[in-house]
Amino acid sequence: MKVETSPVPFNLIDYLLMGLSVLIAIIGIFALPIIVSKAVATPTGENVGAIALAWGLLVAGAGSGLGVFLRKRTKPSGWKLIAVAVLWWLGVFTFSFGGFALFIPADQTWLENFGYATAICFVPGGLLILAGVMLFRFLQRKSAADAASVAEKPVPETNTVPTQLSRAEKLARAEEYRRHIAELLHNPDIAPFVPDIPGLNSRLSDWQAHIGELVQRLEEMDNNPLIRRDLQEVPKAIADLKRRLLDETDPDVYTQLEETLADYRRQQDNLDLLMAQKRRIELELDESLATVGTIYSQMQMLGSQKAVDGRRAERLMESVEQETARLNDVLQAMNETYSGASGS
Repeated sequence: MKVETSPVPFNLIDYLLMGLSVLIAIIGIFALPIIVSKAVATPTGENVGAIALAWGLLVAGAGSGLGVFLRKRTKPSGWKLIAVAVLWWLGVFTFSFGGFALFIPADQTWLENFGYATAICFVPGGLLILAGVMLFRFLQRKSAADAASVAEKPVPETNTVPTQLSRAEKLARAEEYRRHIAELLHNPDIAPFVPDIPGLNSRLSDWQAHIGELVQRLEEMDNNPLIRRDLQEVPKAIADLKRRLLDETDPDVYTQLEETLADYRRQQDNLDLLMAQKRRIELELDESLATVGTIYSQMQMLGSQKAVDGRRAERLMESVEQETARLNDVLQAMNETYSGASGS
């Protein structure tokens, strides 16, 4: 599934540029017929050249307004679009003034005026127009590339089940399994085959308690300010000591730096061990929940069978006991590692 992008709404910069563009174009529209009629009635160089200025206003306003309105709006407008408009306006105004300069001053030949107009107006104006157009095209290509990259990003389907439960969800899942298995133990088709229902309920409670303790330990590790600080500072200290060893010439200081570096490396090893164990504990929780979920499903199957195998019920009890013992071992190992890392 791909992301469908929609244009961002116009912002203040868009409205400001379009407003100025419309204003410039309107001035050109109203000025053009007036200037043309005046040039027809009095065909002087100034009047004929003024037609180019009026056309410049019209082209400058219409061009920038259409560009702002029709551009690809994958991001809000910023200073780059303002730069495009300014370059376009200055370029068109300068270029159109060259048309006016063709006839001014009147005491020079048209060829002389053309040379001055080209050097002063046509070339600078053309370069400004070209710069504005190139910058606008760059922004358009970048917007198209951004839109394409967003469209290629997959999004999760709304009906998919997350593969990783949060810790709060794991606690809730453990509570559900314990409660539902306890309810099944009151089933008259199952209860006769369970020799020690109170003991099984106690083991299930212990299992749920171990789940809670492991989650609590993981939360403590995440929120421990010393461990969080050491995870950031110890690698930096190791890198700094390595750099200092390269530059140190004093033998005594060099030896002290080596000893300090060794201490930091031991601390980093403990932190790495703690983080690796943390990842394993997360997987242990998932595995334990899946195991008890399987036990619950098997107990439901016992209740639906006419002839219940008593040995099968005993094996389910043993599975719960083994799972509880396994989590207890994991918890003890985690406590030892956590105490060593936090005290290093």
